[in-house]
Amino acid sequence: MINLIFGILIAIVSSESNKVIKIKTVNRFHNSDILESYYKINFDKTGKKVSKTFYNADHSIKKHFKYSYQEEDLLTKREEYNKSGELKQTVHSRINEFGDKIYNKRIYHLRTPVAEYIDQYQHYYNKDQQIIKTERFSGPTKDTIDWVYNYIFNEEGLLIFTDSKFKDEKRDESEYFYKKGNLKKSISYDYMNNGIRLSNSFAKYYYDKNNKLIRKNVKSCYKWKSPRGFKNYIYKYSFNKEGYLVTDEFINDDKSFRLEKTSYLYY
Repeated sequence: MINLIFGILIAIVSSESNKVIKIKTVNRFHNSDILESYYKINFDKTGKKVSKTFYNADHSIKKHFKYSYQEEDLLTKREEYNKSGELKQTVHSRINEFGDKIYNKRIYHLRTPVAEYIDQYQHYYNKDQQIIKTERFSGPTKDTIDWVYNYIFNEEGLLIFTDSKFKDEKRDESEYFYKKGNLKKSISYDYMNNGIRLSNSFAKYYYDKNNKLIRKNVKSCYKWKSPRGFKNYIYKYSFNKEGYLVTDEFINDDKSFRLEKTSYLYY
């Protein structure tokens, strides 16, 4: 599904300066000040990501990724190594001219026998080159559609509705509401196997004077899944003077209170 709000992008091309913004280090904290883990990203001279390494708080390696590119970047390979340096997984991905993934092959090397999975994607676009429908196929051929994702945009080009189906059965849907171009509210629903629609979550979004998202309040309505019912989550974001994200916080605002914080350092 489309990551609407924010997605932490490893490389962002600024429309104003054409400068590639590259994240160097991401630190994750528990209870705001206790380092839990971190990862570092390396790029080549052309700005392409070539490696990403995850560390524990004691600086020991958790896992390591290597990236390589072919055919003018339309085909990429990602290799994942475990803490012992063994090749765990290889992912081959192909994107189309719009930068959207159309082919994904995952190979799990440490399984016996070695396991291989292939997913393929067919995207449909509107006149503004926005995806309005994605079909996902499993396997080397496109004989059977597994998942279908639909996206509806308003006249201003803002996403206002999404839904997904698995084997022709609706699984979820979301609605998005805006004010002066900023996303202000979203509502998500899950569907049971009998087709009954149930509330999943409700979110509100808050911005600073520069229209940067600085807070998101989420009320999860999993009453049908958990006897504790509703849960409240708070996400906070802060930026430096260049407008780059420097911290985000996650607060689980209920009886099982916890605070997680992430900080971002740039090249």
